[in-house]
Amino acid sequence: MPLSSARIAWYLLAYASLFALFEGWSYTIAPSYSEYIWRPSAGLHLALALLVPTGPALGAIALAVAARLAFVFTTLPVWTMIVVSVTYAGIYVAAARVMQRYFFPPLASLQTARTFLFGALATPWIVAAITVSVIAVASASPLTWEVWLQRVTQSALTESAGMLTVTPALALLGWTFHPVYAENGSAWIEWIPTSRTDQSTFLVEWLLVPLAIYLAFFFPALSPPQYYVCFIPVLWMALRHGLPAASVAVLASALGVSLAMPLYINSAAGLVELHLFLIVLASAGLLVGMLISERNRAQLVLASAGKRLRGYLPPDAVPPAPSAHRPSASSAHVLEQSTALLTTTADQIAALNSKLKASEQRLRDALAASNRMMSILSHDLKNPLVGIRGLAEVLGERITGAERSRESRMLRLIQQSSQQALDMVENLLLWSRLDTNKMAIEPSRSSIHLLVDECFALLGGTAQHKDIELINKVSPATHAYIDPRMITIVLRNLVSNAVKFTDAGGRTVVSAEPLNEEWIVVMVTDTGIGLSARAKENLLSGADMHATSGTAGEIGTGLGLHLCKEMIQRHEGRLWVESTLQEGSTFYFTLPSEPDVQPAPSLKKAQAKLSLSSTPLAL
Repeated sequence: MPLSSARIAWYLLAYASLFALFEGWSYTIAPSYSEYIWRPSAGLHLALALLVPTGPALGAIALAVAARLAFVFTTLPVWTMIVVSVTYAGIYVAAARVMQRYFFPPLASLQTARTFLFGALATPWIVAAITVSVIAVASASPLTWEVWLQRVTQSALTESAGMLTVTPALALLGWTFHPVYAENGSAWIEWIPTSRTDQSTFLVEWLLVPLAIYLAFFFPALSPPQYYVCFIPVLWMALRHGLPAASVAVLASALGVSLAMPLYINSAAGLVELHLFLIVLASAGLLVGMLISERNRAQLVLASAGKRLRGYLPPDAVPPAPSAHRPSASSAHVLEQSTALLTTTADQIAALNSKLKASEQRLRDALAASNRMMSILSHDLKNPLVGIRGLAEVLGERITGAERSRESRMLRLIQQSSQQALDMVENLLLWSRLDTNKMAIEPSRSSIHLLVDECFALLGGTAQHKDIELINKVSPATHAYIDPRMITIVLRNLVSNAVKFTDAGGRTVVSAEPLNEEWIVVMVTDTGIGLSARAKENLLSGADMHATSGTAGEIGTGLGLHLCKEMIQRHEGRLWVESTLQEGSTFYFTLPSEPDVQPAPSLKKAQAKLSLSSTPLAL
């Protein structure tokens, strides 16, 4: 989510105010030193670069650095200030962009710690080397290697101390109000107390910070300064509350130390000692805080997963839920119960997996038995039906005389019944092959006109008996990249249905036209009885599989249209119908004209292309 202009302006205003405060603080507490005791503004620069886009961050940091240079080095040329400030800002923004891959809420991983510590320790050395070199050249005062290295070291250490002590706390504070994290900003600030007991404990813990500074620098019995005492409250806050509290404790300790240390620093060596102390203090506190925050979040994830798992497993199969309301340093009980839960769950999953394998084998056996049954239908039932139909036709041709009308009608019924049974067997076989993926699509460039002619040759006898005219309006030049076997079955089913539901004297027309350069649409139109609202509902739901009698009492299988839909979908096409009761129906289906085409046009686009006025019914 990008930041709004108002949010960016708010961040920049806060940055300018804190920069003035930090710079004034540095000069106030160390008026007799040419170098800062620490440089908190360096941490402020990095925090701003992490929070706002590149452009505003680059401009604000460059202006702030130029203002500081103009105040400290009053004799520097303007070009020097511009070069140094822009370079300084560019390096800090670049470092922030690298850190942003890992340095974002909830800020708890070893990758985050490694990236931030490396950036906070390496970036200041690059900036210091460039800055000292440019200023030395602009001042026309050559530096010896020892002096250059000393100034670079002092500058790098002060900036590292500032970044390590200031950036985490300010970044966390800024992200709390960031629009990306604002909804749950306070949820990951783990150290906010809720109850009175927690608030009292929290207050006592924070009093340890000034107490440690007093013991380190003002308690005579310890021969001050004793730096190590300041580690106690920082590590305690880190262990108790995680990274957010640790970052604030580090910042508070750094502020207190910067006030106390000028009383004891009397040499450059003492200054370097202070820089190293602040760097080690901040690094230790932040590392421990990150590890504790990461562990706390792992506990929450385990607790959430355990809650979900308990909803799936039997109550007596899992250990009780942990009683802890929030993560704490003593997490052995929580982790032990979570481990027990995961172990039990793994056992349950293993048992379920074994049952699933057994069920899978039973399903495979059942499928094999079903395939054998279909094979029996194919060979032992289909062939006799073909023979019965053929014998009925032969007998019908031999009957003559007065008995012709009655006998031929009975033979025609036998022929129709055997044909219907044969159609049912063939459709069941096709359905089984499609359902088990044993009927693979084998596309090739085929003529739709010839496929329609073959379909009319098969159904011509039935259509002639009902005095229904079959018209092929597909252009001989119309080709599609299809499996001709499947599309022949689709055409045969759709034309058969059209003949079935058309009264004597009607007609069935098959036509085709291109939808675009990659798709064509084939239309099977009849002048039959059309579809009622109930019939449309049944077609749309696909739940009604029973056959509907035709205009001459024909009985179908109820599977043909579903087979058509499956086969058209194998070609990535679409099937739909437009119908008006007592006026007829038109079934449409799209076919690819080339291999590896884009998805078929939507029904809305196809309707607009074909200039259709009624609403199509997608099947």
